[in-house]
Amino acid sequence: MKCSASQAVLIAGLLTVWTAVSPAAIRVETVPVGNPDNKADTTGVPSLCGAVAHNYNIGKYEVTNSQYASFLNAVDAGGTNPHGLYKAKMGSNAHGGISFDAAAASGAKYSARTNMANKPVNFVSWYSTLRFANWLHNGQPSDGGGTEDGAYDMSLGIGIHRKKEAKWWLPSEDEWYKAAYHDKKAGKAGAYFDYPTGTNDVPTAVTASATGNGSAGGKGNHANFAQGADWNGQDGNVTTVGTSGGPSPYGTFDQGGNVWEWSETFRGSSPSVRGVSFSGGADHLGAAHRIDHGAAKFEQDIGFRVASRAKSASLARASDLVPVGHRKQLLVDDYVIAHSAKVVRELGKVTKLNNGKPVFDGLRCDTVLYDEGKFKLWYRENSAPGYAESKDGVHFRKIAKLDGLPGGAHFTIDPHETDAAHRYKACHPSGKKGRNNMAAALSYSADGIHWKPYNNGNPVTHRAADTNNQIVWDEDAKVYRLFTRTDYPGHPIEVRGTRSMTNPDIKAHPTAWRLVRNWKFDREGPDEWKRRQVYALTDWIYHGVHFGLIMVYEWPTDVSEGPADYRKRHDRDQCEFYIATSRDADSWDLTWVYAGKPMVPRGPEGAWDKGMLLPPSEIVTHADRHWLYYTAWNERHNMPKTSMGIGVATLRLDGFVSLEAKDEPGTVVTKPFKLAGDKLQVNVAGGEFQVEVLNKNGDPLPGFSAKESTKYKDVDELRLTPTWKNSLSTLEGSVVRLRFHLRNGRLFSFQILE
Repeated sequence: MKCSASQAVLIAGLLTVWTAVSPAAIRVETVPVGNPDNKADTTGVPSLCGAVAHNYNIGKYEVTNSQYASFLNAVDAGGTNPHGLYKAKMGSNAHGGISFDAAAASGAKYSARTNMANKPVNFVSWYSTLRFANWLHNGQPSDGGGTEDGAYDMSLGIGIHRKKEAKWWLPSEDEWYKAAYHDKKAGKAGAYFDYPTGTNDVPTAVTASATGNGSAGGKGNHANFAQGADWNGQDGNVTTVGTSGGPSPYGTFDQGGNVWEWSETFRGSSPSVRGVSFSGGADHLGAAHRIDHGAAKFEQDIGFRVASRAKSASLARASDLVPVGHRKQLLVDDYVIAHSAKVVRELGKVTKLNNGKPVFDGLRCDTVLYDEGKFKLWYRENSAPGYAESKDGVHFRKIAKLDGLPGGAHFTIDPHETDAAHRYKACHPSGKKGRNNMAAALSYSADGIHWKPYNNGNPVTHRAADTNNQIVWDEDAKVYRLFTRTDYPGHPIEVRGTRSMTNPDIKAHPTAWRLVRNWKFDREGPDEWKRRQVYALTDWIYHGVHFGLIMVYEWPTDVSEGPADYRKRHDRDQCEFYIATSRDADSWDLTWVYAGKPMVPRGPEGAWDKGMLLPPSEIVTHADRHWLYYTAWNERHNMPKTSMGIGVATLRLDGFVSLEAKDEPGTVVTKPFKLAGDKLQVNVAGGEFQVEVLNKNGDPLPGFSAKESTKYKDVDELRLTPTWKNSLSTLEGSVVRLRFHLRNGRLFSFQILE
């Protein structure tokens, strides 16, 4: 059958959505190394080492197998290995962490081995580390390029040197040494520790768990050396990065132990290697030891970390400024924060309304929105979709059954839409017979009740769509985002993950979805599906922050806590409502998941919502509160249930995550930004609070210092307007920073107003 040019384009787009595997971008976490022009160590090896004239960032951890596998899939999608970046021992040696599957799809031929994803990569040559740095420098291209030039010109062979414009690189021996041993508190003085845990005492060798986690966690004077970490049948082995002892003064982990690390610096005819490995002795652990190693060699006990350019706070160039504008700045991450002291991030606490009882019995919540002065609820009753309304958010009245939609839809009001007939949009299972029954489809409506399909009701992407799915407009990125479930076959039980896609125009091209990422929980290794799975994830966007509303399936299919019991509260084979945060709807901060802190906790023993708890697809913000609706059951996933209902909890405005100080006063300093208004509003609750205004270099401005700012006590304000000796209007248009002082209180957000 012949097809038209337009059909060919459409088919090509479908093939991209259905078969292409796009290597996921990686995030290399770094720590800043300051104190430029510090003096060298005169007692180590070599006798003058560690002097660095510039600020820079260095990898907090060694490069991991997961990161390196993503690199391989991006630059060698076809698996031809033209630059020898992959060594067979990575897949065959018990210490190696990356498998190669020639039969896998293009762009997915390399993968981390079981329990090895977050172990340091090894069996890498010096040349491979430079190519990895080039790839980072060039923005992680996925077209097979980016390795041969950038930070380093690989055509120079043994004469390779770092270019001045390098953005990412392999640290020099001085940069590596300083990050490991220099006493940060000594400033520019030549004060160094003997060991990279900020001490002159020999560290204790760690042991390891059955999955290779170091026994010390991230604290204490410990390291992975002397073959103490026995696991995977080995007398000594690599351990999960950051789990084998405390950090260096600058905040790096594993610069002593785990694997030796390549440096950029040549000593004679060979590059220098620092740090000692899991099998090395205590005499190799400290600053007084180094080796030189052939650049082409690769071993089980040598890996690397990378360094990157530091932004100079003193210069505060326009490109370095945080675009604060008039948008409210949430403090869920360090996006706007330069540094802080004596404060910790805390998850907010919700209050369940209606005395903790359901607002609707026997129904399942899909979406709740606040629109036209009322709460609008889309629900399922015996799988049939319906619509209800409420004035107060607690007492709902059923309005109508939905027309034109199967059950399981999730809804949004599209702020980007100009055609009233398409104001409401929904993502749902297609309802088609056969294998496409649970594939995601899209529909639209003028009133939220009567619906018409996009794409003639056919799927716009493949399975699975039998949990929360969502379409949402991202105004910053100017694209629609589609979130559905995805499955990972080949396991003894069903293994679930999540898939995200983008499309700038769904009316013109409803199937032209670009895959952003398929992912599942694997931070604890490829077998983490036994511990937790992503049952559903949707994206609620609030002041530029993406909040992932995640239904996490905990200890799936593990019913070892006993038979069905409608009073006992169980902790396995159940689902929790967590949040994650992101600035790009892709790189999710999963802190609260791994801390075991749900956003809305399940009920206590005997409660109707003690069993499983499912988040909605969006959160309502109304009357200076956030309204978090949820569906809950009274038993576990694989147990019969006798009750189901819809509950609601509320949260302080902007109260999802706060920066909290206790008795000891804390400070939070922002990155520099251009002041675009004459009024500051702060959401804060605490015993003592005040804020200074600083210049771009971090010095208090006259009239805005701590002595000249108003001090507040026992404050609890959503929109506190701080005052100073001078008026903030005198600084409008200037580049400034803010320094918040807090004691026994919580800081939630701030905003500059016109």
